[in-house]
Amino acid sequence: MDNRSVAWIGQDAPGPTLFPEASSVDAEGAWCAPAFLEFAPGDDAGADASAAGRGVVRMKADAPVLQNPGSAVIDSLVAGDLDKLTLRADPAAGGLQGVLDFLAAAAEKAGDVRVAGRAPAIVGLGAADLGAISSEQIDQLSKYGVSLVLAPLLGDGVSGADLIGLAAAGIPMAGTCWDGVEFRPWDALAALTGVGDAAPAPARALSPRAAFTAATRGAVRAFLGQGSGLGVLQPGAPASFALWHTGELVAKAADDAVQRWSTDPRSGVPPMPDLEGPAPTCLAVVDRGEVLFESGVLGTATGSGSEKAL
Repeated sequence: MDNRSVAWIGQDAPGPTLFPEASSVDAEGAWCAPAFLEFAPGDDAGADASAAGRGVVRMKADAPVLQNPGSAVIDSLVAGDLDKLTLRADPAAGGLQGVLDFLAAAAEKAGDVRVAGRAPAIVGLGAADLGAISSEQIDQLSKYGVSLVLAPLLGDGVSGADLIGLAAAGIPMAGTCWDGVEFRPWDALAALTGVGDAAPAPARALSPRAAFTAATRGAVRAFLGQGSGLGVLQPGAPASFALWHTGELVAKAADDAVQRWSTDPRSGVPPMPDLEGPAPTCLAVVDRGEVLFESGVLGTATGSGSEKAL
């Protein structure tokens, strides 16, 4: 890590040669991965601290969530005053179809490209909405590149939803781990993958890797759009990550029929904690170079601004 960004990722051995001035930290075999991301409308120091202790970075969304948007929002879109479209599916206003009708009306005036370029996302979808998505609605979601924000720990969550079908159709998904009281990231992943009894299971579940992507990179796309670099660990990206004490790391696919990567260890696919085992314990959380939480594993390397290595 250098100046709040990821400087390099790789095996331990070349590190001292590539970065001779960097201080180093023995993470004692901890699993390092992008932090879970949650987006909220306002600042709350207590909620931020609670989230960080569970491996979650709570961030403020750049744009408000719009409910029942009308012609004024379309006019702002046409004028170029809106950079992001995050929309709430209101059952009283037609739910998912109501939002899709709004996007179609917006595209008539602003054009498909401008609407899609605002990275539309839909929040507030319940299990009934997700379970009843038609092929025509999938075509509309794809047309505008709409992200669906899943809340597996709220209400009926994703019960009965065909998440694999949505993923296979190219629909971006984001996942929230808020249950209305606290942040439970690993229970949220278990729910999205149909593991355990933390929440009602979907009809066809995501793989662990796809669920983790939804809770990290997918959340960034849904609430910030493209270009922030958050949600991934790669050189040049903001240094936002969590360290975890885990059990066995495994690579699992959700369904052999739609498997998109090899689970053979020789394939190089990054393994993840086994969601059927004990939940990992968060050891540290860093957000854009700033340490939000740590249990002592970072030692004297806490802080920001100078070169540090794990």
